[in-house]
Amino acid sequence: MDWVFWAMAGAAVLHVAEEYLFGWLAFTRGLEGRFVARFAAGIDLAAFIIVNALFVLLCVAGALVGMRQPFFSLSIAVLLLINTVMHLVPMAVVRRYSPGSATAIFLYVPLAVYAFYVVDEAGELSALTAVGAFLLCLLWMSLPVGAAFIRSARGEP
Repeated sequence: MDWVFWAMAGAAVLHVAEEYLFGWLAFTRGLEGRFVARFAAGIDLAAFIIVNALFVLLCVAGALVGMRQPFFSLSIAVLLLINTVMHLVPMAVVRRYSPGSATAIFLYVPLAVYAFYVVDEAGELSALTAVGAFLLCLLWMSLPVGAAFIRSARGEP
């Protein structure tokens, strides 16, 4: 059942394409609030490309290890779910489409939930595995977000 992890990697590619083609960068520039404005100020096209290339590579790494390291692969599933929330919350607040939302809702959510199901059915899902996946996901999330805030503080685009 490792195919689900490869499907998550494929969904990541489609998600990044949706964000790029439909203007996620411009969408973030239009959001208000100190936290969001500082985050958006630290992201330009080059940062977007680098972060998303690393994100896709991380998803491929999750697919490569698959069921042999379920906490690692499930950290990718958690990352997809958190990314979905990060699209839906701003979209609900400003009441307009957040580029990336379609792939997040229709691909990320079902694939991530199914990944947890597959790991559970294999008898590999424990509380420790789930918590480990969540904590590892927090590390994945902190890297690009932290870099964006650092770039913003330095006045870099």
